[in-house]
This record gives sequence, C-alpha cells and structure tokens, in this order.
Amino acid sequence: AALVIVARRDAYPAFFERLGGLWRAQISPPGAGGYTVQDIAASVWDPEKGIARPVYLHEAVHALVARRLRLVPGSPGHDWLQDGLANYLQLCIHPESLPPDSYPRAFAGGEGRRGYAPLAPLLRANVSGREYAMLASVVAFLVAERQPWLRAVARAAADGADLDVALHAVDGSLVRLEADWRAFGAKTFTPEAYAAAAGRHPGFPLPPEWSAPAAPAEAPR
Repeated sequence: AALVIVARRDAYPAFFERLGGLWRAQISPPGAGGYTVQDIAASVWDPEKGIARPVYLHEAVHALVARRLRLVPGSPGHDWLQDGLANYLQLCIHPESLPPDSYPRAFAGGEGRRGYAPLAPLLRANVSGREYAMLASVVAFLVAERQPWLRAVARAAADGADLDVALHAVDGSLVRLEADWRAFGAKTFTPEAYAAAAGRHPGFPLPPEWSAPAAPAEAPR
C-alpha cells in the first residue's frame, strides 16, 4: 500500500491523470484534499501543517484496508467499511476532526430528520461525507463490543457474500446490528462521558501504537 504526498497542489490532479494513463482507465481529478484509488492513496504537502495531518492518516488507512482486507474504495458494499474504518482511526488519533456535540446530538435524535438515517441500506451502497461520522461510530461499536461481527462482515464484503448470512453465522443479524449500535451510541456519547474524556470522543480510544512519540519525518522532496 502506498501514500503519495505530492509536493505541489497543481501537480496533485496530474498525478491521478498519469496513474489513469498507466492503468488505461479514466480517473477524475479529485477535488478533496485526499483521495485513494485501489491501494494507492495521495494527498498534498503543506509545509505549514507538517506531516501529522488527519488527511494523511485517513487516506493511508484506505490504502491499507484495500490491501489487507480486499475492500475497494468507492465500491458498493465495501464503501461503508472503508470509510467507517478510516474515520474511526482518524477520530482516535485526531479527535478534533469532529465537533464534540455531534454524537450526543445525533444519537439523542434517534432515527430520522434529527438523528441518523437507517443503517442497513448503507451497507450495500456508496456513501458520502454526510455518513462519515455515523459509520465511524458503527466501527467504534463493532471494535468495542462485536469484534467477531466486524471480522465476519469484512470477509463477507470482500468475498461478495451475503451480509445477513455472514452475521447469522456469528449469532448476529442486520436488525440486531442496527439496534445494538444505536443502543451503544445512546449509552456511550453522553455529556457525562464527554466531560470525563479530556477532549476525546468516548468510544474512540487512542491505539497503543500511538502512545509512544513518533520519529520526526522529513518533508517530501
């Protein structure tokens, strides 16, 4: 898996145009600050922001998930896990990426206009930035309370298998996934939990790999 950090913004779209030429495929130049195609992630260098940027971590996770779990960015049925895992780790490492009142407000709103939309349709569709925080919380639930389910749905998505069948094999179901995730959100993202979280989002712990200081990185040449 690769994370390419392009030195100049004007060269960023050109990188994907050249990549598309090599693959004999059309890759539309991205408008966002980061973009991943298959297992090649890319972003732009900004000397004022340095190397420890959320977008670099986010796109690197996309590339690693594509390589290790065989989940393709932008593919229906893969998209929710790709974006859920990338945004989950982004919030673990960079909690400032999401306002602290986002989860309490959304889960208090239940399902509908004030809260999160039904989960099940997203598991077989392409997702947009509007669902990123929602999907990160689904992964947070699976990591905290249903790791066998997480492994089952990741394998099923990569193999093109039916998610209902995969969850049933580990004593789960899409109905239970939705209900248990909403219950997790309601009990986890409370004002009291945020008051004790010292600037972090409850349910998004700092991974042990990040507890030691990182070695300084050189700027791209």
